This record gives sequence, structure tokens and C-alpha cells, in this order.
Amino acid sequence: MISYGTYNQNSSESCINFHASKRRYAWLEQEGNMWHFLTSLFADPAKSARKWSNKHRALEELTREGWTVLYPYPELGSKQRTVRHNTCGYGLMWIEQ
Repeated sequence: MISYGTYNQNSSESCINFHASKRRYAWLEQEGNMWHFLTSLFADPAKSARKWSNKHRALEELTREGWTVLYPYPELGSKQRTVRHNTCGYGLMWIEQ
């Protein structure tokens, strides 16, 4: 099993020369029972070319490909859902050295 973590910009262990690298951003979003990989902020999850039924499998596969989780974001909606802090998506970054 591959573990994944979030990017910590305050850690000296995660030093990356951003000036010498190209960054790409993507999102992993939950829509219904599926997790969709989106490369455009306003993309329609129903039209995503890549999707998974298991969040952990999606994150492991994307991590193996070089994507880093920048931040999770909570499900929006009723106060009850917000209080539970259900993650419905992740911001991702891929850095080309």
C-alpha cells in the first residue's frame, strides 16, 4: 500500500525549486459514488476521462504518477454535513523538475 501526504510549504524537508520547475494543478472530486480526476477547475465530473470508485485507490495511483495532495476540501451543504467535515475533493499539484 502506498501512503500519501499533503504538501507542507513550511517544512524544510519539502524544499522544491519552483523557479526551475513546471507545475500543473488538478482536482480529485467526489460526484455520487465515484471520484473524478479533473484538470480544469470548472470541468464537469460526469465527463472526466479517469474515475475511481475507491478514494484511497485513486489517491495511491495519482501519487505513484507524481501528484501531490495540496489540500482536502470539505463537502459543502447543510450545517450537519459541514460539521462532520466530509472530504469531497482534493487539490493536487504535479511538479516537473
